[in-house]
Amino acid sequence: MSGVIEATTAIPSPRVIAESNFADGSEKTVVGSADFRSTTRRSPSGELVHEFSGQPVRGERDVLQVCESLQEALRRRGVTMVDKFRMPTGREGGFDAEGHTVDGSVIRVQVTGVLDQATMAQLGRAGHVSSQKNLVQLANEICDAIRRKIASYSVAQRNEVALALDAIRSPGHATSAVVEALRRGPCKEILRSSGFQAIWLVGPTVDLTYLVDE
Repeated sequence: MSGVIEATTAIPSPRVIAESNFADGSEKTVVGSADFRSTTRRSPSGELVHEFSGQPVRGERDVLQVCESLQEALRRRGVTMVDKFRMPTGREGGFDAEGHTVDGSVIRVQVTGVLDQATMAQLGRAGHVSSQKNLVQLANEICDAIRRKIASYSVAQRNEVALALDAIRSPGHATSAVVEALRRGPCKEILRSSGFQAIWLVGPTVDLTYLVDE
């Protein structure tokens, strides 16, 4: 283990993240749970390799896990919730979860994944997929997810919800470098004019959760 610095943290929900920094300057981030394992490796020269195993997210399985990290991110910005976010009961109202703040406001959240459809399809077929995508490509995938949600909701609906981009199972997307690439690239104007109350990129921990449209 000489030359390797490792930090492993268990966080709420059955999910563990481990980050390793090696003596040669390479890095590795692993996120795992009972049904998936995702790994991103960065070489000393900056190349990124992403590996996914398990099954893709089905339906709304990760919604409340996303909201756990989001709630803590909000708390760090001075927004305190009365209780945890809850999924709505009854007919779909255009959002996946809602929570109430101590000052009487209601925060409604729409959750969507950031992994592209080709990766999801291959993961569903084979249970394993790998790719080599750079920061710009990862940022573009996030932007594509935002575009899809803009197209799916009217302006009035977007004004009433915060968009949470689910990167719990994709640690490569949930980095400050990707967020900066997103803000500097073609998505800059989309972030500014999306119409959502806020756009969050939610990684496997609160420290990997970013308000991208500020």
